[in-house]
Amino acid sequence: MGWDGACAGLQRTCTVTLEQSRTVTAVFDKVRAPKITSLSPGSGRRGSMVTLHGIGFLSATKVKFGKVKAVEVAVMSDTEIRVVVPPKAKSSRIKVTGPAGTGKSAKKFKVTS
Repeated sequence: MGWDGACAGLQRTCTVTLEQSRTVTAVFDKVRAPKITSLSPGSGRRGSMVTLHGIGFLSATKVKFGKVKAVEVAVMSDTEIRVVVPPKAKSSRIKVTGPAGTGKSAKKFKVTS
């Protein structure tokens, strides 16, 4: 099977032509740095679930409560992450890291006993 075309540079759209005049077109979106706009609830116990809202979450590689990395993380969409408060977490800002950078919550998440 032969094909022709190239996907390189800064173009958002790339088209590759396959044999028999079939084409495949891909559209690429820029990877955004994570930004946390809200968290719900704003406080909770270790082991409880927190939902983060914002943008740029699809490529998230880690979530931290201060310096403590969360292990149970579910990226639901580009705008929502669900995370379980780690056993050693302390009251702190939550950080989401991805290839384009790190975003942190404006307010601290309060760990309750």
